[in-house]
Amino acid sequence: MTLLLDRQGQLQITEDVVKAAAENGKYGKDIMALLLAEHRDQLLIIEDVIRAAARNNWKSGVDIIQLLLARRGEQIQITEDIASMLVRRYDKNLIALLLDLQRGGQIQITEDVLKAAAGNKGCGTDIITLLLHKEGDQILITEDVVKAAAEDFQSK
Repeated sequence: MTLLLDRQGQLQITEDVVKAAAENGKYGKDIMALLLAEHRDQLLIIEDVIRAAARNNWKSGVDIIQLLLARRGEQIQITEDIASMLVRRYDKNLIALLLDLQRGGQIQITEDVLKAAAGNKGCGTDIITLLLHKEGDQILITEDVVKAAAEDFQSK
């Protein structure tokens, strides 16, 4: 990959290239790191890139999302759909990083996000606890959220 990028001259790195790196389960993190290092000003990290990384296998997805958040977290717009996908699929460590880098207030913790967190079979309780701790006074707990938590509750 380095060899190709070194020879590419003024080639534009498109969204499709960045998404392909995000979807690469074996070398995605390395390719993404290279793209970020070599083409930082060209890369636009949009919702589809985060979605592609989130669909990746668990370990690679975490690594790529953490890399993107660490290097470009302040520029990444996390929509309700992406927040729901992340809290449903990943652990509290990634969600804590996301909240810290996004300075909390940029991510709306909606009813759907809380229901998605409740549906996280492995870490739902931890993620809801984290969300309430970080954003508690801004979160509205509805009957549907309580119902989702009751349906998916995992005793520790």
